[in-house]
Amino acid sequence: MLFSIKTTVRTVLKSKLAWAGAVILIVIAVMAIAAPAFSPFDGYSHDTDSIFLKPMSKGHWFGTDEFGRDLFVRVWQGARISLAIGILAAIIQMVIGTLYGGMSGLFGGTVDEVMMRLADALYSIPDLILVVLITMAMGNSCFSVILALSVTGWTSTARVVRGQTLMLKEMDFVRAAKAFGAGRWYIMFKHILPNCRGQILVSLMLNVPSAVFAESTLSFLGLGIKPPDASWGTLVNEGFKYSNITYHPWVIFLPLFFIAITMISLNILGDEFKKALDSKH
Repeated sequence: MLFSIKTTVRTVLKSKLAWAGAVILIVIAVMAIAAPAFSPFDGYSHDTDSIFLKPMSKGHWFGTDEFGRDLFVRVWQGARISLAIGILAAIIQMVIGTLYGGMSGLFGGTVDEVMMRLADALYSIPDLILVVLITMAMGNSCFSVILALSVTGWTSTARVVRGQTLMLKEMDFVRAAKAFGAGRWYIMFKHILPNCRGQILVSLMLNVPSAVFAESTLSFLGLGIKPPDASWGTLVNEGFKYSNITYHPWVIFLPLFFIAITMISLNILGDEFKKALDSKH
C-alpha cells in the first residue's frame, strides 16, 4: 500500500500542535457526551428568577440566558448537535465524492468529461444559496441541514479522488489486474480506493470544520436547528436576539469560543495529516 494509517498517525502525533488539537477535540467530545447527564439543570426549563446570571453564579458555571436556562448544559447540548451534523455531513460528502471521483477517473474519456463538467457546474453555484434553498424547502431539522450540506460539499473530494485515480490506474499493479481480467468495479474497490485513503482522510478532516461552520451559520440565520433544541449557531443567534453584548457578553461569546477552538483544532489536525501525507511523496 502507498499509505499506512498507523505510520501517518505516528508522524502527525510528533507535532505538538497536532497533540494540542487532538486533546482539545477529545475534551469537547467527552464533555458533549457526559456533561449534560451529570448537571442538575436540563438546559430547557425556564427560570424567571435566574435570567442572565453571570458565569459561576448559583451553580451555573457558564451563567444563564434570557430565559434563565443553564448555559453550561446548553453549550454542551449544542456541541452534540453541531458536531454530529458536521461529522455526518462530512462523511456523506466523503462517500459521494469518493465514489463520484473514482468512477470519473476510472472510466475516463467522455464519461469523465461529462461527470466533471456536472461537478464544475455544481461547484460554480455558491454553496450557501443551495443550502438555504434546501433548508427552506424542507424545514428546520437536523435531517434537512445534513442533506443540504451533503449535496453541496462533495465536489472537492471528487476532484482529489479523480486526480489520484487517473494516476493510479496507469500503475503496473492496476495494469496487471486488468490483464488478468479484473473488472472496473473490482479494480476501483480493490486497488484504486485503498491507495487513495490518505487523500480521502485529509479531505474528510478538512470537510468536518467546514460543515460545523456551515451548520452554525445556518442556525445563526434561523435556517438550521429549531429552538428550543440548541446548536452552537442557535445559541449565538439567541444571544444576539435577546441579550445585550455590553451587559451579557458571555451569552454570545461562549458558543462563539467553542465554535472557534473546534474549527481551529480540526483544521490543525487536517493540515498536519496533509503535511504527513505530502512528505511521503
